[in-house]
Amino acid sequence: MVSYSPLFKAFAATAAILALFQAAPVDAHGRLMKPLAEYKAPNPDSPVAAIDGNKVLPAANGKTYVTGQRDANTEAFTAAFKASNYTSLRQFLSEKITNKGPGVIPYARDVDPQCGISRIGTPQPLPDQMEFGFRPGEGFVFDHLGPCELWCDDTRVMADDNCANTYKVGFGEGPSKVPYDKAKCAGAKVMSFYWLAVHVPEFQVYIYCAAVDGGSAGPSAGTAKPSSAPSPSSTSKPTTRSPSSAPSSAPSSAPAPASTPSSSAGPAPVPSSSPTPARVPTSAPAPAPTRKCRVRGA
Repeated sequence: MVSYSPLFKAFAATAAILALFQAAPVDAHGRLMKPLAEYKAPNPDSPVAAIDGNKVLPAANGKTYVTGQRDANTEAFTAAFKASNYTSLRQFLSEKITNKGPGVIPYARDVDPQCGISRIGTPQPLPDQMEFGFRPGEGFVFDHLGPCELWCDDTRVMADDNCANTYKVGFGEGPSKVPYDKAKCAGAKVMSFYWLAVHVPEFQVYIYCAAVDGGSAGPSAGTAKPSSAPSPSSTSKPTTRSPSSAPSSAPSSAPAPASTPSSSAGPAPVPSSSPTPARVPTSAPAPAPTRKCRVRGA
């Protein structure tokens, strides 16, 4: 029977505990599943950086971000963000990740402001809905409240103030499916997803990207149909105007031929036309020749 020293047992126990802590982040948060992101570093579902909210974007009215107050933190951040000069979450995160100023703590090396630790890999078709989670049964972590945005190249196609709440799914019912304006992704090459979890004062930053083949964006979203509707209607107006002008010119040209013979026969035929009615009544009543003229004209 093999016996182990107390020191070895302590080392083994410590190693087991460390293994548990190392494995925990892998299951903790989630990742971009459709389109499927590719990664250049381990732990792809972990935050790529932290931002100290109380230093970088303080709450208004003397409030502070507090651990365990996720709903209050979300409301305070939403109000502070809307009162700031930032126009998008992407702008805010890109600036902080790039400048690495006070209150910004990178968790990974060479964090890309557009992709985090993911990379632009093989192009994939645009999904009907973006899907986020870790396993097929998991979506956003329910208590990681905060805003998120989805971009196709430089066009924002989705934004929400509280994605974990808006797109929550029950365990085993995931991943979370996020609708977006697919029509705006026509011709896009990269889809990027930005998510900021503000459930703790040190906001957690998640950034993902994937190469996509935007093409014509396939079936367009609801906004694309109205936007395309006006253009046909506007083009149809000139089209209807041109046909309407065509008939108006047709009648005007019809009298023209009639007047042309009269004008060509103007001076000389005028007297000959006057005898013509005289000859017509001699051969037959006036109505009969008028009917014959109509038949010939037809």
